Amino acid sequence: MTKTQCNEKAQISVYDGMIAVAIFLLLYFALDSIWNTNLQNLQQLQMQNEMQFKALQAISVLVKTQGVPFNWEKKPDDANALGLIDRKGEVKNEKLSAFAAMDYNTAQFVLKVAPYDFRFEFDANGTTDDKNIGKIIDANKTVIALERSVKFKGGNAIARLKIFR
Repeated sequence: MTKTQCNEKAQISVYDGMIAVAIFLLLYFALDSIWNTNLQNLQQLQMQNEMQFKALQAISVLVKTQGVPFNWEKKPDDANALGLIDRKGEVKNEKLSAFAAMDYNTAQFVLKVAPYDFRFEFDANGTTDDKNIGKIIDANKTVIALERSVKFKGGNAIARLKIFR
């Protein structure tokens, strides 16, 4: 074999190696991109599931319990859980008003929705008893909204809780 033939074979081997490295790098960056996208989607889904869980717990405590202590509306700063109903299972206006008057950060802590923000809307069919408690939601936020029909002053009302980030 002559020296020229050896050089040609060496050049072909180098080209093959460069092509293999290029293909490897293309595959590596494509798979890395797919991995990162899937990881971000998984983290978003995990956050939404956590928000859903916190919202479900918070609205259940609000509309199905009297709170802890059961007369927390007399000393809202001592509340451990915010329940809005009375012994008959009807939303009590005093508890609703105490919740509306509560400091946002305290309410967020007692509802156990942190680190997420919340908005509670009480729709008593357009009466003066309607309440909007919490922060206003920006358009670009991820929002989980749950609503429950509740008894109020002999009729029905809608309690709506929105958790967002």
